[in-house]
Amino acid sequence: MRKIHRGRLLGAIIALAPVTAAAQVEVEAGQVRAEIHVIASLDWRDVQGHPESSRVDLRRARIGITGALFARVEYEVEHDFREADRPWRDAFVNAPFGRAIEARVGRFKIPFSLDQLTPAAELDFVARSLGAQYLAPGRDIGAMAHGRLFARRVRFQTGVFRAGGDNVRPAERRDPRHGAVVAGRLLYRPWSERVEAGPLRALAIGAALTAGGVPEGYYSVRGHTAADAPLFPEVAVQGLRRRYGAEIDWRAGPLALGGEIMRVVDERRGQSTDDERLPDIVARGWYVRGTWLATGERKTDRVRPARSVLRGGIGAIELAARLEDLALSSRGAGGVPTRSARGDTLVAVGDRAATLGVNWYLSRFLKVQAHTTRDWRREDGAAVDARRAWNQRLRVQFAL
Repeated sequence: MRKIHRGRLLGAIIALAPVTAAAQVEVEAGQVRAEIHVIASLDWRDVQGHPESSRVDLRRARIGITGALFARVEYEVEHDFREADRPWRDAFVNAPFGRAIEARVGRFKIPFSLDQLTPAAELDFVARSLGAQYLAPGRDIGAMAHGRLFARRVRFQTGVFRAGGDNVRPAERRDPRHGAVVAGRLLYRPWSERVEAGPLRALAIGAALTAGGVPEGYYSVRGHTAADAPLFPEVAVQGLRRRYGAEIDWRAGPLALGGEIMRVVDERRGQSTDDERLPDIVARGWYVRGTWLATGERKTDRVRPARSVLRGGIGAIELAARLEDLALSSRGAGGVPTRSARGDTLVAVGDRAATLGVNWYLSRFLKVQAHTTRDWRREDGAAVDARRAWNQRLRVQFAL
């Protein structure tokens, strides 16, 4: 079974490689400019001890258009043919207001989590971190002001959104009682203009927060393990949901290091059996990661191999490593932990995962990623699965 799957992936590489020579399609007509972008990724996955998990999936099949109207108003639209319920990923317009401030209106990502905000074509790992997948809000309809200040050392994003994003539980997305969410993110590059700072010029640190109402229901945040097994229980919540995040990112030549910490607090007003307020539930996530281009290229958002395979070279080879954690508990002052959705003190659950991998950039448009992950699931601090299964992933991605 695995040999067949890997053969299909190899066939995909051969089929996609000639296409990359076409470069991106750009059209200009008077005051209208448009660029067509395509991203497609084919994944093979296998979880140790679960033979049924070995499969090949077309993970992404997206086409998008970005451009400008009258040289001032920018726009972006992206459609994913793999998504039945939410096929439109991004659909927004963006316009400047002065030199330092711009406004964006439409559907786009709520500004929270560096990993979540990184475009799919630029990810260093096959899967985003657990925190970015489940604790960050994702996309929603809203309006945002953003820009750069103080010689572009400070970047800010702040906006108001219709609801809490598309990473929440499906039932919460469908609930018409959802409240609006306000969000803000600040990124600071302290030494970006100082030549004497050397490698520290590329250092960036940031913080973000969101706040919004959650209607009454079993709408606590979602959470799965690195092997995609359910981790967080459905807990009854009502009240305010707050997210807090901090991030750091640094690059120097072929090396890149970074990490994030995230925290989501859900209130449980009136959720006890006698309609009293229960202790808040708190979800936490963090990761640290590093990559190194062994072939010596400079680390950028989209890696450009010095010697593309299409020109007879070996491409660019990158080593990647990440350690991460995702956990949920309640703020109870004690008592016997329970699994009840309306319990005072919940059973604390968590999953820690370590990922090692290799990224092979055949050209600017085509890359192959082979990653293996080992995770440790726990409840109240004790290991749940002594096998600590390995999770293997292989991806072929074409991004135009």
